Amino acid sequence: MNMENKKKRNKNIWKFWQQRRYILTFMLMLGQAIMFTIRVNMSIAIIPMTTNFTNDKNALKQGAAFEWNPKEQGIILSSFFYGSVVTQLPGGVLSKRFNGVKLYGAAICVASFLSVCTPLAQGFYSMVIVRTLQGLFLGVTFPTQMSIISQWAPSDERARMTMFSNSGLYFGTVVALQFSGIISRWMGWTSVFYIFGVIGLIWYAIWLKIIRESPEKDRRITAEEKQLILSSIGDRITRNIHIPWLQILTSVPVWALIVAHFTHCWLAYTLLAHMPRFFSQILNLQISEIGFVSSLPYLVNGCLSSFSGLLADKLLSKKVLTLVQTRKLFTCGSFLMQSILLFCITMFMGSWSNVVFLITTVCFSNLVMTGFWINFIDIAPQFSGILFAISNTIATVSGIISPTLTGILIQNENIEDWKKVFLISAAVCLFGSIFYGITASGVVQPWAKVQSQDETLDKINSRKNSSAITPDV
Repeated sequence: MNMENKKKRNKNIWKFWQQRRYILTFMLMLGQAIMFTIRVNMSIAIIPMTTNFTNDKNALKQGAAFEWNPKEQGIILSSFFYGSVVTQLPGGVLSKRFNGVKLYGAAICVASFLSVCTPLAQGFYSMVIVRTLQGLFLGVTFPTQMSIISQWAPSDERARMTMFSNSGLYFGTVVALQFSGIISRWMGWTSVFYIFGVIGLIWYAIWLKIIRESPEKDRRITAEEKQLILSSIGDRITRNIHIPWLQILTSVPVWALIVAHFTHCWLAYTLLAHMPRFFSQILNLQISEIGFVSSLPYLVNGCLSSFSGLLADKLLSKKVLTLVQTRKLFTCGSFLMQSILLFCITMFMGSWSNVVFLITTVCFSNLVMTGFWINFIDIAPQFSGILFAISNTIATVSGIISPTLTGILIQNENIEDWKKVFLISAAVCLFGSIFYGITASGVVQPWAKVQSQDETLDKINSRKNSSAITPDV
């Protein structure tokens, strides 16, 4: 791309509604936000669901709706991942072979409907089933999103489009943590699930109306934008290509991504599930205060996420760092700082410095979105959705182990129990930083270099011509 066209594109980048790829990115951001409101709202709602409320004279004002102990609450909070771990890999394969846009939208639609139905689950096992089903459908969204972006993002916009769409994770978390407490207090905990579910259904109707699977199938896209995208991402292969499973599973750079992904999810799911309870047990905050304090780091992340994507793209475009150096800087730097901050929390347990440390810890998690998160497309653009599905399947196991383990460790609800939780997470982050720093790659892997249809036909014709001129013996 010449400099004149590039300057023109950058000048008009804020007019996102005029560019179909930016409209897609905006809708993906909203979709991710809705997905995380559905995923996270239980972390706040479960507190009033299981708490006895008293008046100023300590007389019982309202009894708890459910008598679940900390272990059972940990199981409910992790049950979402029982379902999502099952559908990660099928989601990656399906997004490659079928319409990823429809798959992504349908997943959020069904999960939103189940959110509306959540108050009907009046027991421990029925609640686990509903949350598991939500995870089952939403499990396909991440690999499908990766596949959709690979169809629409020019190579020099991958980081910013991925980061902006993923900023929805943070804004969705902020909305869920902040407003779930307010809604629970003034309208009752059941309204939390009704409101977020209805919002998801409205989003789905808009998504189906305006979003298409690829630039070739979008009638509203301009010829200029279509040419820009297709000339950048190159000749794509049909959906019936062979998937090199053995080479993928034995690839060291792939395992670098898996370990980094597991590390990121371990801490993310631990904090999402149990940070509100930490503020309740250790800092004695009220339900409305818990929502506000818990949402602060995710609000900061949502604001900073697009800037970190622009920074990564700038480092690459100015050739300050190579591709792999950029990915390692953002990934390893994030994990290392998180490990240090988590250790600091254990040194000052029970003070308001814990809030500062936790906010900073979550903010550093934002950096990995321009690190390993995009690295899937770097090393295997044709199989990025499948790679992400494999990685997220394994990483999602941390969403089962970590909240459940934390629920077991904090049954006594004291400071020493919480120290164990943070020290384990610090050790996981340190290991992830070292492993990714040693084994990550930034080049397309040999097994991911799928030939285009024209190249395949040329080889076939070449073999035929060779056979035709071979003399008889």
